[in-house]
Amino acid sequence: MIFPVFWVACLQEDSISHHYIDFKGVSFIYPDNTQALSDINLHICHGESVGIIGANGAGKSTLLELITGILLPQEGEIVVGGIAVTKKTLASIRRHVGFTFQNPDNQVFMNTVWEDVAFGPRNYLLSEEAVEKKVTAALETMGILHLKDRPPYRLSGGEKRSAAIASVLALEPDILLMDEPSSDLDPRARRKLIALINQFTHTKLITSHDLDLVLETCKRVIVLHKGTVVYDGSPIEVFKDEKSLHTWGLEKPLTMSDCLVCDSKKNRGQ
Repeated sequence: MIFPVFWVACLQEDSISHHYIDFKGVSFIYPDNTQALSDINLHICHGESVGIIGANGAGKSTLLELITGILLPQEGEIVVGGIAVTKKTLASIRRHVGFTFQNPDNQVFMNTVWEDVAFGPRNYLLSEEAVEKKVTAALETMGILHLKDRPPYRLSGGEKRSAAIASVLALEPDILLMDEPSSDLDPRARRKLIALINQFTHTKLITSHDLDLVLETCKRVIVLHKGTVVYDGSPIEVFKDEKSLHTWGLEKPLTMSDCLVCDSKKNRGQ
């Protein structure tokens, strides 16, 4: 039996770094009176890799958008690295937080992939030499340097997502927020993404319906259900609890499920 919402110890002491996130009694209601989040209290430690999961409409994207100040809570407070998220602090917050949107079309809008990835570094008034190094490194990391002169409208869905992630990597953020990062990716690109996430040593929050990706990249899982936190803890433990997963509109990761083809049982997490 899973006990809802228990405290998870920090992987590192917060005094080592300011790359932590606090939610203190945060609630958010959309203009149509939809309660997206209700009284959220969370502490994300420096260096943690945290999966945010839940059914559609659970509040996952809203939670990430509140961290970056795209939305602001009606109640409560969000603190990133000791700085409260307000309209006045957004520029400072966004220098440290990189966010990949659920829809990459919201993130790639320039004439070419190169210009899209260079947009952020240029806004920080870096030299063109420095911008070129950052853009080249980000595109190479995502394996899309060959697309640098391609206009975004001529990219596939997976290529757009890779370009969007590259545009965030070029900023070298301290905190990485990723909303459904594996959507539209082919198996090879997905595997590259998982390797990339695991190499990123700073704080990471990932929302995804791809629970196998969450299992491979996250040490901690937070389950949202109807805007509230119903579980906070080990991915293995929550993915073993099929009854609770069913209640929350979720299913086991495929790598922890029985094989319907060969009628064998998988041992992941056993």
